[in-house]
Amino acid sequence: MTRVLRHDDRMIARILIILAALMALPHAAFAQTTAEPALQNVEGSWALRIHNATIFTFDIERGDDGGWRTSWNRPASFRSNGVVFTAMSGSETIEAMTVRELADGVELHFEDPRPGAVPDVFHIRPKSVSQAELVYVGTLFAPYPLVRVRAGTPLGPFDATRIYDRDDAVTEGDYVAADNTQSAAPAPAISTTPPLAPQLSDDAEGPNEGLSASFLDDLAVTPETAAQMQDDSGREAPVQPASLACSDFTRVDPPSLAELEARWGNDYESIGTGLDVREYRMDNGDIARITMLDERVYINGCG
Repeated sequence: MTRVLRHDDRMIARILIILAALMALPHAAFAQTTAEPALQNVEGSWALRIHNATIFTFDIERGDDGGWRTSWNRPASFRSNGVVFTAMSGSETIEAMTVRELADGVELHFEDPRPGAVPDVFHIRPKSVSQAELVYVGTLFAPYPLVRVRAGTPLGPFDATRIYDRDDAVTEGDYVAADNTQSAAPAPAISTTPPLAPQLSDDAEGPNEGLSASFLDDLAVTPETAAQMQDDSGREAPVQPASLACSDFTRVDPPSLAELEARWGNDYESIGTGLDVREYRMDNGDIARITMLDERVYINGCG
């Protein structure tokens, strides 16, 4: 005998069918929904800016097929130890080999064409709609601040007589996103800070000294190399001056090497590798950062 379903029975059957369909959805669909806010925020153009200069830009876009298209625009030649950047010129754009979606952003892999070199890997994670941070994976460097910029923002302007210190990086974006669009704000004012470094001489070593064309050639810092950088055992006994203060020297009229050593001694910490960057601790706890180029002294900042 054929049983005729009553109205209540048909309703229950429909509910069961709907529940079964929901349970059959792939787990990945739920995972994608969970990660969606961070992945939406990371799309767009991001820049590392120091003073009024754009040092790097990263363009990150996700296509309709779910795949990622990302690129890294950097100077064609420059010198850096991961702390300061100088002698920057030109620009070149590199496409990412692979992109990994993470819970808080994306991980970008860029090929280094040199024999035996490993890829440069960056983890970009948004902190807000207009702010993000870049982690150079495999090093001990603190994250670099990024700000959202308009697509196609050029690098520079670069001043060949300036040292760009990552501690002076811009942390507030010039653009505010609204309804998934970016509107331009007025161009930032050009910094009036006095020049910090000279034009490199013609007989100076080539671009990227202490730094390869792949961003940070020899700066895959390990705990062992970091400890070595901190090791003062090979130095002469520190000279202890009577007192140290930021007001002892100024950026406008920096000291000679002899004047620096006579006043502040040789009790300093070397930062990074490649370029000679030193940090002296003042009596009040402030840190003075000094860059040496061809035995000439340049004061990055003190405070």
